[in-house]
Order: sequence, then C-alpha cells, then structure tokens
Amino acid sequence: MDGPESGVSAEWWRTFGDPLLDSLVAVGEKNNYSVGAASNMGSLFVVLKPWNERKGKDNSVDAVIEKVDGITASIQDAVIFSVNPPSIPGLGNSSGLEMQLLDINNLGPKEMAQAVSEIQKAAADSPELKGITTLYEGETPQYEIKIDRDRAKTYGLRLESIYSVLSAYMGSTYVNDFVRFGRTYQVLVSGRAMSRAQADDVLSLSVANDKGGMVPFGAFTTVEEILGQPTVNRYNMYSTAAVTANLNPHVSTSAGIKAMENIMQKTLGNSFSYAWTGTALQETQSGTSISMALIFAIIITILVLAAQYESWTDPIAVVITTPTAILGTVLGCMFMGQSISIYTQIGIILLLGMAAKNAILIVEYAT
Repeated sequence: MDGPESGVSAEWWRTFGDPLLDSLVAVGEKNNYSVGAASNMGSLFVVLKPWNERKGKDNSVDAVIEKVDGITASIQDAVIFSVNPPSIPGLGNSSGLEMQLLDINNLGPKEMAQAVSEIQKAAADSPELKGITTLYEGETPQYEIKIDRDRAKTYGLRLESIYSVLSAYMGSTYVNDFVRFGRTYQVLVSGRAMSRAQADDVLSLSVANDKGGMVPFGAFTTVEEILGQPTVNRYNMYSTAAVTANLNPHVSTSAGIKAMENIMQKTLGNSFSYAWTGTALQETQSGTSISMALIFAIIITILVLAAQYESWTDPIAVVITTPTAILGTVLGCMFMGQSISIYTQIGIILLLGMAAKNAILIVEYAT
C-alpha cells in the first residue's frame, strides 16, 4: 500500500487500514498490517484458510488475489496491489518476475520514473504479462533545512549541538534507564506531535551556544520546499527501481522473461540497464546449465553402464526411457494447463532419475 506523500500518520493508517481489514475478512482467515520502509507505505498480510476449506478454482490463490484487487480498486487514497509470496522463501519478495531497473547513465529519478511508466504501458499490451507493479515514486515533495554555518559559528554554536536538537525533536534521543516495579524502563526525549506538525515549527527551536545562551533556529536556519527521492536504493552500485512482472495464467516463466527482455530493449534501448533478481535470476542463470548438465549426465550414464554391463546395447535400453519420461511430463503439463517453469524442470530431473533406476532394475533382471 502506497499512501499520499503528506498528511500520513499513525492515526491515518488506523483509520484507513482498519476498514480495509474488515473488508478482507471474507477472503482470509487472519489479517494484519504493518508500516513499511517509509511513513506513507504499508503492507498487509492475509493468511488464507486451509486448502480443505477453500476447494475449487474460485478459491485458489490467483482467484483470491483477483478478489482483493476488486475490493481495493475503488480506493482512491492509496495505490494498492496484491502479490503472492515466493514459492521458495528467501528468493525475492513475491512470486512474480522481479527485476531491478538500473540507471547506468545517471539520468536521475525523473527519467527513471518515466522509464518505469513506459515499461508499465508496454507490459499492458503484452499477452504474456498481466501487469507491472512497483513502489518506485521518483521525486516527491520534501522540505530541506538549510543551516548557515557562518552564522551558526558567529553565534557560538556547534554543528553537533544543532544536529542533536534536530534529532531529538524530529525523532527521539535516549537519556537513561530507571527501574520501577521490578522492571527497567528507558527515558526518551522527543518533540510532541502537535508541536512538529508544520515544517516551520523547526524555526521555533532553540539551541545552547558555548556561552550558555539560547539561540533560536530562525536566526541561522531556513526551510525550503524541494523535490527529492524519499529513499535511494542501489543495486550493483547503480541507482535502481524495483519492478515486478506478473504473468497471465498458463504462461511459463521463461516466456515471461523473454517478454520482459523484449520490452526493455524496445522501450528503453541503451538508456537504462536491468538485472534479474529472485527466482528469475536463478532461472536465467541455470537455463543453459540445466541443458548442458542433462547432456553430460546422459553421456556419463551410458559410459558407466557400459563399463558395468560390458555392453553398449544395455545402456541404450536404460537411457531410452528418458525421452518417454519427458514426454509424459510435457503431456501432463499440457493436460493440466500448467507452465513448464523452473520447478517443473526440477521435477523432470527427479523423474529422470526414477525412470533410469527402474530401467536399470529391469535390465538387470532381464540379463
């Protein structure tokens, strides 16, 4: 969930998130939400009911995501999209194809945001892709506090003291601990929320100089409105924007990867680069290696069995079962409407091992 740039507080999240939780009770068993990396971003986790309580395609994960998208489509106060967690925990943040858009030419956040928008428009016309989701915001309205160091030095102020007051006012500062009722508590100093609701409230602060006097911030500080990035993320030392490509039903991940690469080449050219992450990275790195591994595995299997049986015909009888096993897997995926993804490829490898084992037992019994 990506909320407005300004006016977002803990109270806003409670008034906005609680009704949303109530509307999602019908699709989940237990819901909770937490604020994300920025004050205007949040995440909501929906724990689905057990499989035996949500039978049928209408209650599948994809169907539940469509229901949630339908519920949140009418909400105008925030940008909300749903994702499915990755099948392998730790490999990415969602089950889609995760990509990092790299600003290799240092064009800036404005051009990066425009590039992300062009990718989303191109993906909307792609038959393989359902859409592109991203939390990249580009430049957003911000306030910049400018400190005149020469004036601060004239008033006998140290930068450490100025930054310490700002830190305690905008955030909090640890003072000490005290023991009460058998428990240890921390003492934290922070400004009241109502006293820092406006940016100009900073100018009413005061800081002690080297003579013990109090100097107001307005004497050496100005507050200006600027545009800047709320967070700066980097990948491979380049400024980056994370995007996730969601696939249409019955589209393999390899087809989705090719579609995304074609979109990147046509829309962005050499202005930006990209790098795959998560399961997409593992698939692109292992795509060619799996084919080579299968070829070498067949060759080694033939040589080992030829040395064991002292014959070239018996190993061929064992290895010839592998095409049949692969054909059965492909026909099964076509019949069930499933794509041949990286998980299917792993299953094919396991199936080849089982087929070869059974063939070896049959050949041994026959000889």
